[in-house]
Amino acid sequence: MGNFFSEFISGHPRLAGGLLLVCLLLAGNYVFSLGSSAHQGFARPQGNVDYVDEVTGEVSLRPEGDLPPQPGKDGQMTLVRAHYLTRPDQTRVLDFLEKYTPEAKAIVTRIRRGAAITPDEMAAAQAGWLVRKPEPAAPWVPGLSPAGRAIVHPLPGGNDPAK
Repeated sequence: MGNFFSEFISGHPRLAGGLLLVCLLLAGNYVFSLGSSAHQGFARPQGNVDYVDEVTGEVSLRPEGDLPPQPGKDGQMTLVRAHYLTRPDQTRVLDFLEKYTPEAKAIVTRIRRGAAITPDEMAAAQAGWLVRKPEPAAPWVPGLSPAGRAIVHPLPGGNDPAK
């Protein structure tokens, strides 16, 4: 079987390169959708979700399709999306916060409008998806980094501060 692939690649380098590029783009999109499963990739979900103002701590509802950050009452981009854990007793605990860099937000907006993007733009959108724990001093980290994945997809028994 290995012989077939090496013969195919040497006989059709452009076709093999094109297939490799398509596979890499599909894999990148799949990985990004895993990292952003809280909002179903780039889909336009319906309904409202909680946002927290990073300055005041005030919680508000915004359309789920909005991309954080959004402007707070003072006009500054301080509203970030809040994600919660639901405990077995059905109480909710703020688990992590989410926002995008301005560059990533612009790229995701273009994707939602149906625009094609380059692999570099996909990488910038992925790198610009940021998450952090809700504690005030917690740093923003890329959601697909090891630190970001530990926040978004914790190990069993993970993020609940009551445990």
